[in-house]
Amino acid sequence: MQKIIWQPVSIYTPSYEFGIIVDRDFVKQTLDLNIGSEMQRNMTRLGRDTLKRYRQDSGTPFIFDGETYFVRQFDIGRDGKWLALEGCYGKNPLETQEGPIKYFSHNCDYSSDVHTLMSLVDQWVNYFETVKKATK
Repeated sequence: MQKIIWQPVSIYTPSYEFGIIVDRDFVKQTLDLNIGSEMQRNMTRLGRDTLKRYRQDSGTPFIFDGETYFVRQFDIGRDGKWLALEGCYGKNPLETQEGPIKYFSHNCDYSSDVHTLMSLVDQWVNYFETVKKATK
């Protein structure tokens, strides 16, 4: 059985606001993986392609932590719609949160906003091993 890395939470609410939780071990691995600005640009291009497929503006889909693979915020580029770390304010989430690392959405008005943001998270998680091998 494969380990669950992330899962949505609070998707049952009457609004389209939601959250996700991410496995702490995965977060630690992404914080420890320095990928540099070129690989971040490559990931940003992939994220923008995803945004275009969902007819969202092409903002900055991934806001990385320094030059690591860790993403502080997923952004769909219009009307302030994002999925961001809860309560870290620039600090290491492993030091500010206990248990799984939490992200919460902002300004999601439609189910398509939720779907797009979850697609970006899924892309980030699924490309981890590929990016890790490419940076060695």
